[in-house]
Amino acid sequence: MNIGQAAKKSKLPVKTVRYYDDIGLVPALRGARGYREYSTNEVRHLQFVARARGLGFSLDDCRQLLSICTRIVLAQVLMLKVSSRKNFRRLIKRSLSFKH
Repeated sequence: MNIGQAAKKSKLPVKTVRYYDDIGLVPALRGARGYREYSTNEVRHLQFVARARGLGFSLDDCRQLLSICTRIVLAQVLMLKVSSRKNFRRLIKRSLSFKH
C-alpha cells in the first residue's frame, strides 16, 4: 500500500510516516518508481510506534521496543518450526513402523 493508505491505517500523518522512514524507525520498501510501499507488517509497526509514543516513549525507546518485539516473534516462529518438525518426524516414524 502507498504512504497515504499506511498513514490512514496507522492513524498517523503522512509527514510522520515519511519521517519514520527517513530515520529508519519503520523503513518502507521502494516500488519500481521509487515510491514508498508499506506491507501489513510495516503498518503494524507504525501502529505500535503510535501507541508507544502516545504512552510517552521516545523514538529511541520505540526503536528498542520494535527490535525486542521482532526478536521475540522470530524466536516464536523458530520454536513453532522446530516443534512442527519434531511432530512431522514423529508422524513419519509412526507411518514407517505401521504394519498392514
